[in-house]
Amino acid sequence: MGIKRKAQPFDCMQYFYGAAQEPLIRCCARFDGHLNENALKQAVQLSISAVPLIAYCFDEKAHCWRKHGFTADNIVHLVEAHDGSGSAARKLLLSSIDRTCEPQLKIFLVRDEKSDTLCVIINHMV
Repeated sequence: MGIKRKAQPFDCMQYFYGAAQEPLIRCCARFDGHLNENALKQAVQLSISAVPLIAYCFDEKAHCWRKHGFTADNIVHLVEAHDGSGSAARKLLLSSIDRTCEPQLKIFLVRDEKSDTLCVIINHMV
């Protein structure tokens, strides 16, 4: 099931507290134009090289992190917003990360006709 990394005691504690309060950090940035989606994916792939836990999942039974081979294509999602990016961005920003089966970083690039909104969600245990 992939390479394992030992979880820190705080990772396990945060996993259990996650039932009451999800350990997620959220950010929303609006841009006047469109971002380069390929450059964003390249930056995310480089980030995975620097911070490998982005591509790991937490194994709740073994209390460790397991590598799942996620790439930037699993993390960056382009969302077309035809009625303005505001409501779509708010909804996506409130989405969650299942730390047992998803990458620990989600990026939604919400695109309307004139601009992009970048919604970033990251597990703070990373």
